[in-house]
Amino acid sequence: REMGKRYIINVHDFYFNCPIYNQLEHAVGRPCGLAFAGVAQRCLSCLPRYPSQGIGNDFESFMQKRHALLQQVLECADAVIVPSQFMYNKIRSAYSLQHQSRMRIIPHGTNLNVRQGDVSDDRETVTLAYFGGDQVLKGAELIVALGVLLSGEDVEIRVYGRVKAFARPLQPPNVKLCGFYGPDELTSILAEADLVLVPSIYEESFSMVVSESWAHGVPVLVSDRGALGERVRHGLNGWLVKDMTAEAWAEAVRKWLHGESLADVRKHLQTSKNTDSIEDCAANYVKVYEEIKSHARAQASSSQSLGESATAFDLELRKFRSRMVDARSPWMQAAINRSGKHARAVGVMRDRWGTAQYRI
Repeated sequence: REMGKRYIINVHDFYFNCPIYNQLEHAVGRPCGLAFAGVAQRCLSCLPRYPSQGIGNDFESFMQKRHALLQQVLECADAVIVPSQFMYNKIRSAYSLQHQSRMRIIPHGTNLNVRQGDVSDDRETVTLAYFGGDQVLKGAELIVALGVLLSGEDVEIRVYGRVKAFARPLQPPNVKLCGFYGPDELTSILAEADLVLVPSIYEESFSMVVSESWAHGVPVLVSDRGALGERVRHGLNGWLVKDMTAEAWAEAVRKWLHGESLADVRKHLQTSKNTDSIEDCAANYVKVYEEIKSHARAQASSSQSLGESATAFDLELRKFRSRMVDARSPWMQAAINRSGKHARAVGVMRDRWGTAQYRI
């Protein structure tokens, strides 16, 4: 702001609500339900378990300063973009923003140009796909227990993602560990899936797994938490499970196997639009950018000091930038060779397996 720049905040997880981005109360295995982390007794017993967050000993002071700083960061933004109504409500519950019209809901887009396979209701073995790997927050432990309970059914559960934390000797034979996969393999994987399982323990802010499943014409069975509950219409494009027990999930799968019509749901997925395309998402972002450019406004708060914490952060950011604009670095040399001039913007991908990968 002090440099006269426009900026947009894109909220994907619960960082603005809590230093622990998933807001899961690990002691009880469910979302804590608080609007934001503060000085409640539950926060006092939970947050000190994460020393890497830099909270320090003065817990109350840290949390108050953190919330006030993030309030100002959001208030000064030209727009705050969230992927779902659920995330919209999360931010609104935690912060009193004067310019609420700046908050926009833009769902993440996915590739819709895929061929949807035809799967009959009378296949001998039903394939359930799960893309959470061995992540506990994604429901890995529930998947193993579910395999045990469904051992009497003609069902195979295929687990995709990191699998090294699974106790292989204890794996039921109907749970197949498939490991990592590349984006180009997704179509062939989903072509063999009858149903995708999304038993997330924490509240999903959107779920790309759901979007990709629908794009391939595959229905989903999901936990009724976070944005999953608003996106999945029970019996139309998938099914919701309210209880996070293996017994409840086994009952839901059996009901689907012996009652609910897979063909009807697949027909709905093939004839109705359930998720946005990448092009839809990009067009919505461009619309916001153009609106900000055409309605540039002066903000009196932009000249105010952001305080000691923000200044320290700014110094770290400048150090980071100085490393990133080293003309000798391989990526900069590549940019110069392609365009004949230095790059004006840099996107740094933190990982190649999660949100950074699909956003870039």
